[in-house]
Amino acid sequence: MGDEPASAPPNVRAITAAGFSWINVERPTKVECDDLSQHYALLPSDVEIALDRRQGPALVRREHYLLIILQVPLPAPEGQRRSFVVSQVAIFVRPDLLITIHAGDVRPLTRLFHQFEVGAEARDVAFSSGVGGALFAILRRLIDVAVDARAHLDQALSALEEDIWEEVGPGMIGSLARRRREIRVLRSLVVPLPSVIRSVGAVALGLAADEDWERLAQRAESLAAALGEDIQALRDVVTTANLAVTARTASHLRVATAIAGTTLPVIAVVLLLDLSPSNPLAGQANGFAIGLAIAGVVFLGVLLMLKRRGVA
Repeated sequence: MGDEPASAPPNVRAITAAGFSWINVERPTKVECDDLSQHYALLPSDVEIALDRRQGPALVRREHYLLIILQVPLPAPEGQRRSFVVSQVAIFVRPDLLITIHAGDVRPLTRLFHQFEVGAEARDVAFSSGVGGALFAILRRLIDVAVDARAHLDQALSALEEDIWEEVGPGMIGSLARRRREIRVLRSLVVPLPSVIRSVGAVALGLAADEDWERLAQRAESLAAALGEDIQALRDVVTTANLAVTARTASHLRVATAIAGTTLPVIAVVLLLDLSPSNPLAGQANGFAIGLAIAGVVFLGVLLMLKRRGVA
């Protein structure tokens, strides 16, 4: 049965089972960080690194523990143009202890902790191999989060691709470019994972080291490769969209040129016939009809010339 110390604050929760504890810390205060450092013999600088969002994925080896820092893509709040935001998870690992520290927005990790907290069967399966089993479950869940982020991006891209020929324009190009940047950011979060996972599996810290770690690392590698293919495919889509914008702009320009080319000569002829004091048609009984016929001939002649040049 899971056990939580009665004195733990609401944002610091613990599960103790199978001879070790998982402590999940959300949005720790300065006092709580100092308590963690003193009580579990953690370097204060490592706790600061764990909370520094500028820190990229890393694996830090200390004499008595291991520090794993990962970046996690999370769904962006409604109303934002981006698909996901990046949050950080730090994991301190000892043979008898596992501490996770994050900003409280990593809901998949919180749900996993709650699943182990209330579900004896799931907890027993994960904790049966010691701290390595719990750590493996955490890393697998975080990779699932990255897989879900890619799936959401794929859905957004599919919708854009369906509308590309109907609504292509600067706005569409901007949306495609933004999605490409997001895929590149997501790939940058995933690429370090295989190395981190393999290093964790090889650490002689009481962790299970078997083919499960290698399969997990290979899954992360496959995700990174798929994201690389997505970037290339999206680059092709952006190129296609740019060509569509160019083609549509050229079509509009041809229409405008045809309109101007056919109307301006006619207007010029009419003005010349109407304004010239020596207009030979001024005294003619059918002067208006003759002038109209001249304008029509000019119009047809210009139209024929534009057609031969491929403008009209």
